[in-house]
Amino acid sequence: MLDLFEEYLRKNGKSENTIKSYLRHMKLYLDWFKESFEINFKGLHRENILDYKSYLKNIKKTPLRPLMLN
Repeated sequence: MLDLFEEYLRKNGKSENTIKSYLRHMKLYLDWFKESFEINFKGLHRENILDYKSYLKNIKKTPLRPLMLN
């Protein structure tokens, strides 16, 4: 899945730094998803993203920049 995402980013002309950052954040999300739901990631659903944002803000105490909130 990450390989396809990386390919998509490259085809859309994203910089190396952007690609690395997006892939790092996607891996963190996938790790959280597997740990939280004890299942493998099969698709992206709005509810899961909202749960993850809540986890970052309330549990990890990660300040979210406006770009991360979209």
